[in-house]
Amino acid sequence: MVEKAITLENHKMSHFYPKIELNERNFLLAIYPEFHTKLFPDSKLKTEHINTIVDKKYANSISKVYLSKAPQAKLLEPEDILLIYRTKDKNTNSPAYYSSVATSICIVKEIKNINDFSSPLDFKSYCNGTSVFNNNDLQEFYNKGKYTTAIKFDYYFSLDKRITRANIIKIAPRLENERWTLLKLKDSEIKEILTISNNFKFIKNK
Repeated sequence: MVEKAITLENHKMSHFYPKIELNERNFLLAIYPEFHTKLFPDSKLKTEHINTIVDKKYANSISKVYLSKAPQAKLLEPEDILLIYRTKDKNTNSPAYYSSVATSICIVKEIKNINDFSSPLDFKSYCNGTSVFNNNDLQEFYNKGKYTTAIKFDYYFSLDKRITRANIIKIAPRLENERWTLLKLKDSEIKEILTISNNFKFIKNK
């Protein structure tokens, strides 16, 4: 396990870290494989090569920033629960039903629109050390407005057992035909997912 520097914001949820409190504000957040393991080294798949893990501040920090194009990302609020979902690898023939998996739980700290930043320097300062992107990338993203929302969140825990897309659809059939970028989940669905993953103990208000 990678050693983390724990610097949590003083919000309600942080008082009982790493447990979470369900409040009907749960979301599945899809992340591409090339970014997933860089942000969440503790949640890497067993099939991933160890060289994928790099010693970077964003990997070792509890607090992280993820840049999103999803229009619904602007609806996120502090203390929302995020179920991190690793999408399938592009070079695998295995269907997404079985190769895309939920891996981690995080808690939203803050949401910012790209227009909230006064300058590229302001944007880069906000993302520095907590995003997988370097300063040149961030400068380009700011200039072109490639990503509309910066999601700052705290990493809470890795799922003991990965939950496949197929498993999630069994729990929430209504999601099958949705676009899996940022999806709302019910408390009952999060409870079932964390029961299957052997992480039910992390729910404070069972």
